[in-house]
Amino acid sequence: MYFTVVTLATVGYGDITPRGQEARLVTVTQVVYTFVFLTAAATALTRRLHSVVAERDRRPPPS
Repeated sequence: MYFTVVTLATVGYGDITPRGQEARLVTVTQVVYTFVFLTAAATALTRRLHSVVAERDRRPPPS
């Protein structure tokens, strides 16, 4: 599971790697948490930008 998550997340293997199953589990958890957090943040930002643009488009042009 560790190698699958690290490969799919493209975080690489580098010269510092976790040793032992517990450390790998912590690493997998951190990678998944970061992915979920960044996805949620990007989604919230995108929704906010869409609402700002939609609001701007609804206003009449300045005279």
